[in-house]
Amino acid sequence: MNFRYLNTFVNVVEHRGFTEVSGAMGLTQSGVSRQIKALEEEVGVRLLERTPSAVHTTAAGDLVYRKAKQLLAEWEQLMASCQSLKHEHAGQLKIGASTIPAGYLLPQIIRTMREKHPRIDFSIHADDSEEVLTMLRKRRIDLAFVGQSIEDEELHGEYITADRLILIGSNDLPPLSSLEEVLRKAPVVIREKGSGTRSAVEEMLMNAGMSLDDLHIAAEVNSAEATLALVEAGVGYAFVSHWSLRDTGRPNLRILFEVPTERGFYLYAHQSRLSHPLIRLFTEEALSLFPS
Repeated sequence: MNFRYLNTFVNVVEHRGFTEVSGAMGLTQSGVSRQIKALEEEVGVRLLERTPSAVHTTAAGDLVYRKAKQLLAEWEQLMASCQSLKHEHAGQLKIGASTIPAGYLLPQIIRTMREKHPRIDFSIHADDSEEVLTMLRKRRIDLAFVGQSIEDEELHGEYITADRLILIGSNDLPPLSSLEEVLRKAPVVIREKGSGTRSAVEEMLMNAGMSLDDLHIAAEVNSAEATLALVEAGVGYAFVSHWSLRDTGRPNLRILFEVPTERGFYLYAHQSRLSHPLIRLFTEEALSLFPS
């Protein structure tokens, strides 16, 4: 079995086509096609069905895709284990992170990891918590760093550090005497669906017998930076992570209230990959940098 062909096949399936794969892997489209054809000849069945708009797996292709993901992960783990025997960790970690971990926690961990293990490289994908966890379940990434606590038999989670929700405004907005004022009628900037911060706000509202429908939502955005910018511009108030207020360089922002919350940040990996040397190393580093 040619692992190079398996890797190409997995990429074609996940990108649902040949064009992006050829560019990312440094191959021509005909080169990608030849590798897929060679793999199909080796297994003796057609693996892909091509349409003008996309590429789809056959029943056999779906089976080969799932098994190929496992084989490639096991091969990667074997290579990493061999490197660790030389006391020289090397390889690439693919990490998905939601907005706050990606912008404020992950850089510290990666900097420390690179100082200790310069042969470890990182591929980072920033998105909302739900999308990052979906990528982990599909084995497109090795680790998911998110602001949500979930229950999933296939995934193992480590609590990394706590978060606090802060209500912020700007000098251009009217002062508030209580949290209830913003909960009732003041304009609010809210994060997008799937965001861990939004989930924490929804939980806070539910505990107060309210929902997002009770808020006057002025804008919905998909990043912490966009939230801060809109608040600074006077568009509305916002509930944000206290991590996002560190070194913001935004003198016009004002912290108004701290909001009761039990939110934390978690690092998830597949149960089957917990012994992978790089995953274990990264988890240990995160736990040491942010003691609970």
